[in-house]
Amino acid sequence: MRREDAKPVYDRILERCAREGACLIWKGRSFTKAGHGRMFVGSRTDGTRRNASVHCLIWAHFHGPIPDGMVVAHTCDHPPCVDERHLFLTTPTGNMADRDAKGRQARGERQGLSKLTELDVRRMREMRAQGTLIRDLSAEFRITPPNVSYICNRRTWKHVA
Repeated sequence: MRREDAKPVYDRILERCAREGACLIWKGRSFTKAGHGRMFVGSRTDGTRRNASVHCLIWAHFHGPIPDGMVVAHTCDHPPCVDERHLFLTTPTGNMADRDAKGRQARGERQGLSKLTELDVRRMREMRAQGTLIRDLSAEFRITPPNVSYICNRRTWKHVA
């Protein structure tokens, strides 16, 4: 067993964190795509070694195991933060509602696969209001006719006035 593995997990976490403003930020090397810190915990010899989210390990250290169906979320909305005071338990649905209420959902241009800009959407809606056919808009903006219809009828891109 390596010396580092003998240290309690909480101590190993604190060694890799730094205070930045109100947050305690994970400075370790491993992160998820969402920006949460990760680290290995458990023993290599007995097969319990696993890669775990650091904020979840902090929650478990202070409050015990995370109940099934619950997730650990951040009040500070900063994924690398592991400050116990910034963490709370919620359901996945509650976490998404919190995200939406705070305007953090990637929509429109902020959504990585978008082919349109907000300016394109406004122009498309204006052209449709002036009588341009959906198929012509589809060809001009290089999107499918159903997508043109959804945009013009405000089923998608609802956030664009």
